[in-house]
Amino acid sequence: AEDELLKAQSAEQDKQWQALLEISAEDEAKKEALRKQKQAAAQKAKFVETQIARPPVELSPQEVMMRRRVAEITRRSDERQAREQAELEQAALQRQAKEQAAKQRQARELAEQEEPEQEEPDSEQEERDSSDCDSTSTEVPEISES
Repeated sequence: AEDELLKAQSAEQDKQWQALLEISAEDEAKKEALRKQKQAAAQKAKFVETQIARPPVELSPQEVMMRRRVAEITRRSDERQAREQAELEQAALQRQAKEQAAKQRQARELAEQEEPEQEEPDSEQEERDSSDCDSTSTEVPEISES
């Protein structure tokens, strides 16, 4: 029984040591990551300092003109691409609208073919509704006048 107790205690101690080793490894990894971050920040700061300390470069008139041309060509290209993209999007929207209208038309035609008997009462109902609207519309000006 004591052997089993010692084995259990030994196993528990092994688990605790393993947990401590894992925690230690995690801490080391965090320290290494922090060290790398600090090193990268120092390198970036050094780069910025060298850029600031560098005297401005004088461009020749030809280089200035070349950069302006490149900028103009790039601007025109970007505008053209934006225009083409807008046209493509507009065409897609129009195509979708036409498809939707065609689907609605087909659905109406199908509904009309399936229910031709109900169209007549609907048209009579529409006539009644429109006559109701007419009588209502004559009442509205009277209310607004008084």
